[in-house]
Amino acid sequence: MKVKVVSVANRSFDGKDGKVLGASLTFEDNGQQKELIGYGPALSAVFAWKPGEEHEIETFETAEGKSRFRLPREPGQRRGGFEAAFRNTKEGQEYEQKRMDRRTALMQAVAYQGTAGSIPDVIKAADEFDAWLCGNRGEPW
Repeated sequence: MKVKVVSVANRSFDGKDGKVLGASLTFEDNGQQKELIGYGPALSAVFAWKPGEEHEIETFETAEGKSRFRLPREPGQRRGGFEAAFRNTKEGQEYEQKRMDRRTALMQAVAYQGTAGSIPDVIKAADEFDAWLCGNRGEPW
């Protein structure tokens, strides 16, 4: 919802995990002044808002039934304003899959060559298993 800013106040506090950023936003909605509170690192932009400016916010109810506000998400952005961890991205999942394939190939090479096999032979067998795993990824056996 688009709102006209009346004032912004700092509502930050010291939490158990460090400083928690909070903001109190007073705005006009259909001719009435309303105040909502929001918490989270994404709200740092709110402190630059000036009275009379119009900005987009989202409102929501907490589990306790309290009304709060937050900034709308950008497409692909997670709630709270944090970026996804690398392992939760497409590139991270591909990297993790390659590591698992390489680990599987090495375990199979040791099983195939035995622990008495020479290291170069085990590594060569692991490379062959890895090439096979990577070449057949996603295909039925």
